Amino acid sequence: AGATRRAHNWDVEGYTRAARFVPELGRPVLELLPKPPASVLDLGCGDGALSVELMERGYAVVGLDADAEMVAAAVERGVDARVGSGEEFDVGKFDAVFTNAALHWMKETRQVVRSARAALGPGGVFAGECGGEGNVDGVRRAIRSVLPNEVDLSPWTFPAPDAFRGMLLDEGFDVLELNHFERPVETPDAADWVKMFGQVYLKSQPNPDDTLAKIRAALPDYLEPGTTPGSSMVDYVRLRWRAVVREDAAS
Repeated sequence: AGATRRAHNWDVEGYTRAARFVPELGRPVLELLPKPPASVLDLGCGDGALSVELMERGYAVVGLDADAEMVAAAVERGVDARVGSGEEFDVGKFDAVFTNAALHWMKETRQVVRSARAALGPGGVFAGECGGEGNVDGVRRAIRSVLPNEVDLSPWTFPAPDAFRGMLLDEGFDVLELNHFERPVETPDAADWVKMFGQVYLKSQPNPDDTLAKIRAALPDYLEPGTTPGSSMVDYVRLRWRAVVREDAAS
């Protein structure tokens, strides 16, 4: 999930059912946070899966997401979640800002970093994981073989590690950890992945079902096969970081 998205409407029940791997794979990022009972803003909290885990660990959590239905699902789980932009937000001060699989849905990466900085005092932690440069490149090339304007349609911004490090430094953070790594994820049907996460491509066409069928036919040429018949390895590349506000940075 994300906190600022471009033309993406989430199927909350479908996401919860089919994309459970998203919070599961993001769980290691929780170890980058300060110890409980620190206050944490879960930026792009989605349906609140990781917010609840943070709460169970003793953190004081506020969730923020741009999708009202996702926020409603998080509230049902008991999360103090609010609807709002992840690029420009002011929901108070926190000991940490945490984000998982959300930053790449936000167009203005630097503005997100700036807003995270504003939500933290000196020594505050900004930690997270998102799609990094090269993420789902095979999927995107398959889509591009059907839709040559894929780059213009893409709902994602996958930061390059050096550029993202520079943004963090520019905005008053010290970068303690920043890793850019491959993490392929097996999916039973890569076309269903496109339908879930890349619906903007389908919506751009007069016949979405026909477009999806063409993408489905193209995907095997660009993705490695999975371990079971019909499955594929979606070529995830992640960017994971931990940064702290410099003690001398202006508040």
